[in-house]
Amino acid sequence: MREFPVDKKTLEEWKKFPLRFVGKKSRCCDTQTLLAQAMEGGFVMQYCCKCGKSDYLSEEEFQKLYLWVACPGCKVQMKRSKGAKRHNYTYRCDDCKWEIKLASLVPREADIV
Repeated sequence: MREFPVDKKTLEEWKKFPLRFVGKKSRCCDTQTLLAQAMEGGFVMQYCCKCGKSDYLSEEEFQKLYLWVACPGCKVQMKRSKGAKRHNYTYRCDDCKWEIKLASLVPREADIV
C-alpha cells in the first residue's frame, strides 16, 4: 500500500471543512465525542463535546465508524485498516494500492476543542 499523495493545500482544505465525525459517548460527561487529529503523524483521538477531555479511539471503535470513503482511483468504497506500518487508522483500496489516513480526513484538535 502507498499513501495517497495529498498536497498540502488540499489537506488544509479538508481540515478546514466544517464536517465533523462523531465517536462514541464520552466517559466523563456521557455526551457525544468528536474525532480529531491529536498530533502530527496521524494519531486520532475522541474529544468530549461538553468538556473537551480526550479519549483514545480503539481499533474496535474505528471499525464501527460509519464513514464511506471513496478510493480516489476507482471510486469504490475503501476498507478500514491499521495502515501499512500498523501505526495509524487508514482507509485502503486493495485494487489501486492506495491508502488514506483517517487523520487526513478529520480536523485538528485545536479546531474542535
